[in-house]
Formats: sequence, C-alpha cells, structure tokens
Amino acid sequence: MDEITNPHDAFFKYFMSKPQIAVDFLKQHLPEPILAMIDLSTIEEQKESFVDEALRQHFSDLLFRVRTKQGKFVYLYFLFEHKSYPDGNVAFQLLRYFVRIWEAAQARNETILPILGLVVYHGESRWTVARNFASILEWDKNDPETVQRVQSYVPDFS
Repeated sequence: MDEITNPHDAFFKYFMSKPQIAVDFLKQHLPEPILAMIDLSTIEEQKESFVDEALRQHFSDLLFRVRTKQGKFVYLYFLFEHKSYPDGNVAFQLLRYFVRIWEAAQARNETILPILGLVVYHGESRWTVARNFASILEWDKNDPETVQRVQSYVPDFS
C-alpha cells in the first residue's frame, strides 16, 4: 500500500481538481468583481504543477483556465499553504509561479494570459502576512514622496 506523504496535498488536489467543488469554493472565496467577470461553467484544470520540488512539503498548487464573460481566457491559480504558520514569502513565491506559468505558455507558443492567484492557508494561527506583493518590498516610510513616485512602477497584485 502506498503511504500518503502529505495528506493535505492529497486532500486539496483530490477535491479541488473536481470542477464542481472548485467552482463552489471559488464562488465562496473570489471577490465579487472577479466572479462577475468570469464564467465558472468553463473551468478546465491544467495538469501542470509549478511549485519547486523542495517546497512541495509546504505547498501544492492547481491551475485552472476559465473564460471571461467576454470570451477571453484567464488562469485561476490555487496555491495551498500547508505550513502551520503564515509565510511572509508567499507573495514572492506566487510571482515566481506566475512567471513559470507564463514561461510554459510561451514554450507552447500560447498567449500569455492574466493569472488570478488564490492562496489557501490552513494553519492554526491567524494569517498576518500582507496580501499584496508590494508590501514585501523594503520601503523608506520616512520618504513618502519617493514611495509615491516609485509605487506605480512596482507590481502590487493582491
């Protein structure tokens, strides 16, 4: 009998790879403006994983492609956090995985699509990590003029 080395990974991948369960989850957790924009009846799981081999004990992922109501495609990327504590590097890891998804698309000569990331955390302690990428950057809070000038050039996905 095969031993399950990461039961959280197996649980999330098993259930979330079922389209109706993923759709129900998304309906509960995506912001309303995003839900209003996408057609969840078109959800398709993509079979690749983008998590580093070394980090697979702490993270697993699922990638879905879905059409917008205007007929364009976007990706929905689930990153499952299997640590018992919030990780301040999650925004940076998401950015790395987004780049890998785009690189894989380029290698297949496909269009680069927008990616909507969703982090699912199951730890006991409250998630205290900021929810946007720009917050992990070291800003000089004593120099608000420079921060204001530079902010528009920095990725800030939430």
